[in-house]
Amino acid sequence: MNAPDWRASAIFLSALGLAAFCTAGEDSALMASRVAWITFLGLAATSARELSTRPPREWFRIDLAALAAAFYLTLAEFLPPQPQFAREVSAEAASR
Repeated sequence: MNAPDWRASAIFLSALGLAAFCTAGEDSALMASRVAWITFLGLAATSARELSTRPPREWFRIDLAALAAAFYLTLAEFLPPQPQFAREVSAEAASR
């Protein structure tokens, strides 16, 4: 059966909750980078949990692929430092 593991879902939701609390700061680039890294680590931990508990035949899951795609499209650019982002967007605007 290819049902999601509730522990993996709890790991990812915990990471998203932690990322939501990290949206306060004085530097928008640092704040965006912090949220991107926390989300990335949560997705990696979730994927590692799924890969370690499932047989290889069940490793490709569409929900994990969708989460990875959404992360890539929205947050992956903030993993490296983005000094220009800090100059163009205020911390208040970035937190919204």
